[in-house]
Amino acid sequence: MPIQIDRKRAENLAPQFDEALELVRNEFEGLDPHRQYRNAFARLLKPDPLGRVLMMGTDQRDMFAPELRRAIETSVPSDGHILDFGAGDGQTFALVADSVPQGTRVSIEEPNPEYLANYRAFLKTKAHLRPGMALAAEFDEIDAAAERSGEKLPPDGSINLGLALHMIYFVNDLPAGVTRMVRFLKAGGVLFVVVTDETVGYTGLAEAMPIAEISEQLEDSAEREMPDLLGCEDLRGLQVEEVIAHGDAAAEIVRVANEREVDLIVISSHGRTGLGRIIFGSTAEAVVRHARCPVLVVKPPPEEEEGEQ
Repeated sequence: MPIQIDRKRAENLAPQFDEALELVRNEFEGLDPHRQYRNAFARLLKPDPLGRVLMMGTDQRDMFAPELRRAIETSVPSDGHILDFGAGDGQTFALVADSVPQGTRVSIEEPNPEYLANYRAFLKTKAHLRPGMALAAEFDEIDAAAERSGEKLPPDGSINLGLALHMIYFVNDLPAGVTRMVRFLKAGGVLFVVVTDETVGYTGLAEAMPIAEISEQLEDSAEREMPDLLGCEDLRGLQVEEVIAHGDAAAEIVRVANEREVDLIVISSHGRTGLGRIIFGSTAEAVVRHARCPVLVVKPPPEEEEGEQ
């Protein structure tokens, strides 16, 4: 059964996710990347009665394929756009390709050039599909790799369905990685995430929250609260410029700071952890990584921090 991830479920699952991350760290700490890779895959490579290639979750693809077909039916219109992250060689997508609507563009990101070529060759055999971007790169460097190669990424807010099938293990910064995937989605778009379990097939369907609706609510809230903020005692005597920006919070903060050549960014940290942190991202961390100027991160009062968790 698919699980729709909303704010309440994220809060409930966060402690379990924190514990799982701690267990993984304890098991793999001190191992070089090759041993980590081998240990992680060895437990998940199960015999496939159909004799298909061994890979993480091969025996579970038949379990989540029906859910993926349903996601395609509900989220991808004719002439829509699918973006496959960590796409592999196309064998998994081939299971559902015939259910994809006519004229759908399929873009792929995959670090293995051979897999990428095989996937592209497969798409050319499907007359009802349109090959889109094909980028040979790790997901963590998707933006930089596209700029280097001249390959044009799909714009943010342009994707109907994002596929993250057995690939969230391959991002270095999980909160930032999932946040970047969601940024590609249109309002109402779907990010289909599959997580492999060593004992059962677990399919997580993470539907993006209604992005357009949330954006409107946030803008209304900002417009209501901005006058009170600007009139507070702490800002008395200071020259204040009001800016309301749309888009990814961290990216917009860095963009505005660069455009106005600010000398210091002051930002609050947050108390979110685990799955809640993945869903909602870590704005402060992203700003610290990408800002050109110094960044001062202020920890909120304990009562505010408890309220966010």
